Amino acid sequence: MASKQIAYSVEAWFSGEPTAGPQCSANGEYCFLCDHCEQQGDPVGDLKGVVRKMVGQRKELPTIVNAVSVIYNDHIRGDVVAKGPTGAELVAPSWSRHSISCHLVYSTEFPELFEAVVTQMHQSVIMALNRELIAANGVVPEACDELRKMTASLKKWQTKQK
Repeated sequence: MASKQIAYSVEAWFSGEPTAGPQCSANGEYCFLCDHCEQQGDPVGDLKGVVRKMVGQRKELPTIVNAVSVIYNDHIRGDVVAKGPTGAELVAPSWSRHSISCHLVYSTEFPELFEAVVTQMHQSVIMALNRELIAANGVVPEACDELRKMTASLKKWQTKQK
């Protein structure tokens, strides 16, 4: 059995457990953007501004996550003091790429990014189906049907977003 690959790691909706959900507020990891409020001219606002600019430039999620991680680690982390889940003080807490990605996709602060991720997931599936269309003995009808369905789904999604 071949291993399956996914375009983006997007888990099911929050299960109710305190640290068992895909959203950064429920996944048990530290999230700088959840922990700090945005104010004019502060690191949070500046970081969100970078995200908004990159979303406007249609950068892909992994590219944005990497940029946020570098900015946080190089320019912000050293000044951060936060409270952990037990109430203990966290000095210069680590902010994982996974947590950054969860915040960007699930927070609803960046709806255009979510829309782009959904489009990119469609595109990834379409390209994977494209690789399955032709077999040694000819066209694979099931793959053609799935490709038509996925292409129609993408078109419907794009139309709805306009």
